[in-house]
Amino acid sequence: MKKDIVLYGAGGLARETHWMITSDSKLRDQFNIKGFIVDEKYLDSTPKSVYGTPVYAKNFLINANRGRPIGVIICIGDTYGRKHVYENLSKFENISFPSLIYPTCRISPDAVIGEGAMIHSNCTITVNAKIGKCVFMNGNVTVGHDAVIEDFVSIYPRCDISGHVKIGGCTSIGTQSFILERKNVGENSVVVPGSIVLRNVPSNVTVMGNPAKVYMKHTI
Repeated sequence: MKKDIVLYGAGGLARETHWMITSDSKLRDQFNIKGFIVDEKYLDSTPKSVYGTPVYAKNFLINANRGRPIGVIICIGDTYGRKHVYENLSKFENISFPSLIYPTCRISPDAVIGEGAMIHSNCTITVNAKIGKCVFMNGNVTVGHDAVIEDFVSIYPRCDISGHVKIGGCTSIGTQSFILERKNVGENSVVVPGSIVLRNVPSNVTVMGNPAKVYMKHTI
Protein backbone atom coordinates (compact mmCIF):
# COMPACT_ATOMS: atom_id res chain seq x y z
CA MET A 1 0.00 0.00 0.00
CA LYS A 2 1.32 3.43 -0.94
CA LYS A 3 2.24 5.84 1.83
CA ASP A 4 0.95 9.38 1.55
CA ILE A 5 3.81 11.85 1.89
CA VAL A 6 4.59 15.52 1.48
CA LEU A 7 7.93 17.06 0.54
CA TYR A 8 8.89 19.82 2.98
CA GLY A 9 10.42 22.55 0.84
CA ALA A 10 9.90 23.61 -2.76
CA GLY A 11 13.43 24.52 -3.83
CA GLY A 12 16.02 22.59 -5.81
CA LEU A 13 16.38 19.65 -3.43
CA ALA A 14 12.61 19.24 -3.14
CA ARG A 15 12.24 19.29 -6.92
CA GLU A 16 15.06 16.75 -7.29
CA THR A 17 13.37 14.51 -4.74
CA HIS A 18 10.03 14.80 -6.56
CA TRP A 19 11.75 13.75 -9.77
CA MET A 20 13.58 10.93 -7.98
CA ILE A 21 10.29 9.46 -6.74
CA THR A 22 8.16 10.00 -9.84
CA SER A 23 10.80 8.70 -12.27
CA ASP A 24 11.23 5.32 -10.58
CA SER A 25 8.54 2.64 -10.59
CA LYS A 26 9.56 1.16 -7.22
CA LEU A 27 9.37 4.52 -5.49
CA ARG A 28 6.11 5.40 -7.25
CA ASP A 29 4.66 2.17 -5.85
CA GLN A 30 5.92 3.09 -2.38
CA PHE A 31 4.99 6.77 -2.09
CA ASN A 32 2.06 8.99 -3.07
CA ILE A 33 3.15 12.64 -3.11
CA LYS A 34 0.31 14.80 -1.80
CA GLY A 35 2.13 18.12 -2.11
CA PHE A 36 5.02 20.38 -1.30
CA ILE A 37 5.04 22.19 2.05
CA VAL A 38 6.55 25.63 2.68
CA ASP A 39 6.55 27.91 5.69
CA GLU A 40 3.75 30.47 5.60
CA LYS A 41 6.15 33.36 4.98
CA TYR A 42 7.25 31.78 1.69
CA LEU A 43 3.81 30.82 0.39
CA ASP A 44 3.12 34.03 -1.57
CA SER A 45 6.50 33.91 -3.32
CA THR A 46 6.24 30.21 -4.25
CA PRO A 47 4.33 28.88 -7.29
CA LYS A 48 0.94 27.36 -6.51
CA SER A 49 2.15 24.06 -7.92
CA VAL A 50 5.47 22.45 -8.91
CA TYR A 51 5.45 19.81 -11.66
CA GLY A 52 1.68 19.71 -11.25
CA THR A 53 1.91 18.95 -7.52
CA PRO A 54 0.25 21.55 -5.26
CA VAL A 55 2.17 23.70 -2.79
CA TYR A 56 0.66 24.13 0.68
CA ALA A 57 1.50 26.08 3.79
CA LYS A 58 2.56 24.17 6.89
CA ASN A 59 -0.95 24.33 8.36
CA PHE A 60 -1.97 21.71 5.75
CA LEU A 61 -0.16 19.18 7.92
CA ILE A 62 -1.47 20.45 11.21
CA ASN A 63 -5.04 21.50 10.39
CA ALA A 64 -6.22 20.72 6.87
CA ASN A 65 -4.95 17.15 7.01
CA ARG A 66 -7.25 16.61 10.03
CA GLY A 67 -4.94 14.25 11.88
CA ARG A 68 -4.70 11.64 9.13
CA PRO A 69 -1.38 9.76 8.97
CA ILE A 70 1.11 11.33 6.60
CA GLY A 71 4.84 11.07 6.03
CA VAL A 72 7.13 14.05 5.72
CA ILE A 73 10.36 13.99 3.73
CA ILE A 74 12.36 17.07 4.70
CA CYS A 75 13.94 18.37 1.49
CA ILE A 76 16.18 21.02 3.04
CA GLY A 77 19.92 20.79 2.49
CA ASP A 78 20.82 23.07 5.39
CA THR A 79 21.46 20.90 8.45
CA TYR A 80 20.00 23.33 11.00
CA GLY A 81 16.94 23.99 8.85
CA ARG A 82 16.27 20.27 8.58
CA LYS A 83 16.68 19.82 12.34
CA HIS A 84 14.34 22.74 13.05
CA VAL A 85 11.58 21.31 10.85
CA TYR A 86 11.95 17.84 12.36
CA GLU A 87 11.77 19.13 15.92
CA ASN A 88 8.69 21.22 15.13
CA LEU A 89 6.78 18.43 13.40
CA SER A 90 7.80 15.39 15.43
CA LYS A 91 5.43 16.36 18.26
CA PHE A 92 2.40 15.59 16.05
CA GLU A 93 1.33 11.97 16.36
CA ASN A 94 -0.03 11.70 12.82
CA ILE A 95 3.26 12.76 11.23
CA SER A 96 6.01 10.24 10.49
CA PHE A 97 9.38 10.58 8.78
CA PRO A 98 9.93 7.74 6.32
CA SER A 99 13.38 7.11 4.91
CA LEU A 100 13.77 7.59 1.17
CA ILE A 101 16.42 5.42 -0.47
CA TYR A 102 16.89 5.34 -4.23
CA PRO A 103 16.78 1.76 -5.60
CA THR A 104 20.23 2.03 -7.24
CA CYS A 105 21.89 2.34 -3.82
CA ARG A 106 23.80 -0.61 -2.35
CA ILE A 107 23.24 -0.96 1.38
CA SER A 108 24.57 -3.73 3.59
CA PRO A 109 21.86 -5.73 5.39
CA ASP A 110 23.42 -4.88 8.76
CA ALA A 111 23.67 -1.14 8.13
CA VAL A 112 21.29 0.95 10.23
CA ILE A 113 19.36 3.76 8.55
CA GLY A 114 17.59 6.29 10.79
CA GLU A 115 14.11 7.69 10.24
CA GLY A 116 13.79 10.49 7.74
CA ALA A 117 17.10 9.74 6.02
CA MET A 118 17.20 10.67 2.34
CA ILE A 119 19.75 8.79 0.26
CA HIS A 120 19.96 9.70 -3.40
CA SER A 121 21.13 7.55 -6.31
CA ASN A 122 24.14 5.24 -6.50
CA CYS A 123 25.25 5.51 -2.87
CA THR A 124 27.05 2.63 -1.16
CA ILE A 125 26.69 2.04 2.57
CA THR A 126 28.77 -0.90 3.71
CA VAL A 127 28.81 -3.27 6.66
CA ASN A 128 27.78 -2.13 10.15
CA ALA A 129 27.53 1.54 9.15
CA LYS A 130 25.06 3.63 11.13
CA ILE A 131 23.19 6.50 9.51
CA GLY A 132 21.31 8.86 11.86
CA LYS A 133 17.89 10.40 11.51
CA CYS A 134 17.22 12.94 8.76
CA VAL A 135 20.66 12.50 7.22
CA PHE A 136 20.77 13.80 3.65
CA MET A 137 23.15 11.94 1.34
CA ASN A 138 23.44 13.08 -2.26
CA GLY A 139 24.43 10.91 -5.21
CA ASN A 140 27.47 8.62 -5.48
CA VAL A 141 28.52 8.76 -1.81
CA THR A 142 30.39 5.84 -0.23
CA VAL A 143 30.19 5.17 3.51
CA GLY A 144 32.71 2.58 4.73
CA HIS A 145 32.40 -0.18 7.29
CA ASP A 146 31.59 0.72 10.90
CA ALA A 147 31.23 4.42 10.12
CA VAL A 148 28.81 6.48 12.20
CA ILE A 149 26.97 9.41 10.62
CA GLU A 150 25.02 11.24 13.33
CA ASP A 151 21.67 13.05 13.00
CA PHE A 152 20.98 15.85 10.48
CA VAL A 153 24.30 15.51 8.64
CA SER A 154 24.44 16.57 4.96
CA ILE A 155 26.84 14.74 2.63
CA TYR A 156 27.09 16.06 -0.91
CA PRO A 157 27.90 14.17 -4.14
CA ARG A 158 30.89 11.89 -4.69
CA CYS A 159 32.19 11.93 -1.12
CA ASP A 160 34.18 8.99 0.27
CA ILE A 161 33.68 8.33 4.00
CA SER A 162 36.15 5.63 5.06
CA GLY A 163 35.74 2.88 7.64
CA HIS A 164 35.36 3.69 11.36
CA VAL A 165 34.83 7.39 10.62
CA LYS A 166 32.49 9.31 12.93
CA ILE A 167 30.73 12.48 11.74
CA GLY A 168 29.00 14.58 14.39
CA GLY A 169 25.46 15.89 14.13
CA CYS A 170 24.54 18.86 11.91
CA THR A 171 27.83 18.71 10.04
CA SER A 172 28.06 19.30 6.29
CA ILE A 173 30.52 17.40 4.05
CA GLY A 174 31.07 19.17 0.74
CA THR A 175 31.16 17.61 -2.72
CA GLN A 176 34.06 15.29 -3.54
CA SER A 177 35.57 15.34 -0.08
CA PHE A 178 37.45 12.40 1.42
CA ILE A 179 37.54 11.42 5.10
CA LEU A 180 40.43 9.12 6.05
CA GLU A 181 39.77 5.94 8.01
CA ARG A 182 39.20 6.26 11.78
CA LYS A 183 39.02 10.06 11.74
CA ASN A 184 36.35 12.04 13.58
CA VAL A 185 34.60 15.14 12.31
CA GLY A 186 33.00 17.11 15.13
CA GLU A 187 29.42 18.32 15.26
CA ASN A 188 28.23 21.58 13.65
CA SER A 189 31.26 21.70 11.36
CA VAL A 190 31.67 22.21 7.61
CA VAL A 191 34.08 20.38 5.31
CA VAL A 192 34.54 22.55 2.20
CA PRO A 193 34.09 20.75 -1.17
CA GLY A 194 37.16 18.92 -2.40
CA SER A 195 38.81 18.68 1.02
CA ILE A 196 40.91 15.73 2.16
CA VAL A 197 40.50 15.10 5.88
CA LEU A 198 43.61 13.36 7.23
CA ARG A 199 43.28 14.47 10.87
CA ASN A 200 40.42 14.74 13.33
CA VAL A 201 38.24 17.83 12.84
CA PRO A 202 36.94 19.60 15.98
CA SER A 203 33.37 20.75 16.43
CA ASN A 204 32.13 24.16 15.27
CA VAL A 205 34.74 24.85 12.59
CA THR A 206 35.07 25.05 8.81
CA VAL A 207 37.97 23.10 7.30
CA MET A 208 39.30 23.13 3.77
CA GLY A 209 42.20 21.99 1.62
CA ASN A 210 44.51 19.00 1.15
CA PRO A 211 45.18 18.17 3.88
CA ALA A 212 42.15 19.90 5.41
CA LYS A 213 42.97 22.60 7.94
CA VAL A 214 40.78 24.86 10.07
CA TYR A 215 39.79 27.88 8.02
CA MET A 216 37.45 29.50 10.55
CA LYS A 217 35.76 28.85 13.86
CA HIS A 218 31.99 29.20 14.23
CA THR A 219 30.35 31.40 16.81
CA ILE A 220 27.96 29.31 18.87
